[in-house]
Amino acid sequence: MTESSPKLASSACVAGVATTRNRKARRKARNLGLSIECSFSIAGLESRGTLPEGVNWALLVVEIDPRRTSPDQGEQGNMGPHWKQRDQRLTAAARRLTLSTDFENRAHRDRPWILEGDLLEGGRQCRQRLRIDPVSGTIIERGDLAGEPDVTWPEGCLVLPGFVDIHVHCRDDSGGSQHHKEDFHSASLAAIHGGVVLVGDMPNNPDPPDDEAGFMRKQALVRERALVDVVIYGGVVAGSRPFRDDIPYKCYFGPSVGDINARGSRSVEELLAPYSGHLVVFHAEDPETLRRCSGARTHEQRRPPEAEAIAIERILELARELGFQPHIAHLSTEIGLEEIRKARRQGVAVSCEVAPHHLTFDDGNRGSFSRGDWLQMNPPLRSRKDREALIEGLIGGEIEILATDHAPHTIEENEAGISGVPLLDTHGAFLCRLAADGIGWETLVERASRAPAALFRSFTDGTFGDLQPGSVASLAIVDPRREWRVRAEEIRSRAGWSPFEGVALPGQVIATIVRGRCYQPTETIA
Repeated sequence: MTESSPKLASSACVAGVATTRNRKARRKARNLGLSIECSFSIAGLESRGTLPEGVNWALLVVEIDPRRTSPDQGEQGNMGPHWKQRDQRLTAAARRLTLSTDFENRAHRDRPWILEGDLLEGGRQCRQRLRIDPVSGTIIERGDLAGEPDVTWPEGCLVLPGFVDIHVHCRDDSGGSQHHKEDFHSASLAAIHGGVVLVGDMPNNPDPPDDEAGFMRKQALVRERALVDVVIYGGVVAGSRPFRDDIPYKCYFGPSVGDINARGSRSVEELLAPYSGHLVVFHAEDPETLRRCSGARTHEQRRPPEAEAIAIERILELARELGFQPHIAHLSTEIGLEEIRKARRQGVAVSCEVAPHHLTFDDGNRGSFSRGDWLQMNPPLRSRKDREALIEGLIGGEIEILATDHAPHTIEENEAGISGVPLLDTHGAFLCRLAADGIGWETLVERASRAPAALFRSFTDGTFGDLQPGSVASLAIVDPRREWRVRAEEIRSRAGWSPFEGVALPGQVIATIVRGRCYQPTETIA
């Protein structure tokens, strides 16, 4: 085991186990060299037996599933020449993404367990224990608890509230036409890799959840495929009205990939008037400015900074008039941030987020990164001055939330110039980079866990972003000293690449606990 591997209770031993659905999957497991002697229920799979006597810690592969590792006939036309290579890479990645838990064992799965590690308390690290109930998936005690801990994380490894990413494109809907990009299962694997325990799934799918029926179709897919918690956004489109009170809504103020903002002849006031009292998240780019600049030479020139600032100003005027709760997604400019400041001074309660790419890359440094040619997104990369203003806004709290805007496409699509980059896999490691740059972990936890969890509080069935008793037992274990030089073959997203390829991130997520189940995305079955 590595230095940051957990110390198990003295009675524990380790077994490699592959989950299987049928004989084809079992053959695939054998070909990968995985143990198949004892597999049992995980994420709804049928049980095939229990662990041997005395085994109370198991490593389980969670992506041995023929439905996930080969395209169906309807998808093959979308795969491109790299599908076979990508299939092999994803299957290999599945070997490394393991679920580690001593409570899948039928003899122990119902009893609370104790975790010991370094928790944050008042801005400093302190050695504490958490007692976790795997049945309710909650933390039931915190402090100096009696008894031997079941899992002990080494000093220096941080036990943090799991990260909440309110801006993710899982690409999953009932038609399945974008499964070559992602689905709820593969997005879950990427999320777990990055320490993310709750995602907000955007509605810009071919079958958008813009009414109750569309929402229920997508919710069924979440129940079937997701390993992490998912909040589904409802789409704001021409003629739509709020159809539930327990979800947020997304409005594409300007066009983007998979745009669902079909206003028709309706004015923006008519479009948004029914959403008074609801949280509405905005992609803020002014469509008139985008049309005026559509003939410009570069992507960045076609979507200039003023498009964002004009849209934000108008959105916040409408929020004041119509009474909806505004949130600005993927803020990218200093002038956009100034519009938010101005509205706040006028009494508008607006929140906003920033994405890792707008904090890391700019129009001057992109060429120094190996995937610089693929760094196209909406809104685009801005100037160094904008990037530095966003960093200061994040540190100071003017930007409350860090969200990935995880937008996976195939390698072929990115080579062709589509907008969107995958960032779930690297989320926790990116936080380690921010910490190494001098941002305190207390601030990072506030931006990546507590604040987004608070924004989503009305849409979840428990308290995320906290490690106090009663909170959901969804955690991220981070080793800020364990350097990770990012490689494409380690990416769990079906996108199969990362903007951070070749970059040495100073730390990484070494375990992710989702409602009491502990996943170790960096361990390999021997």
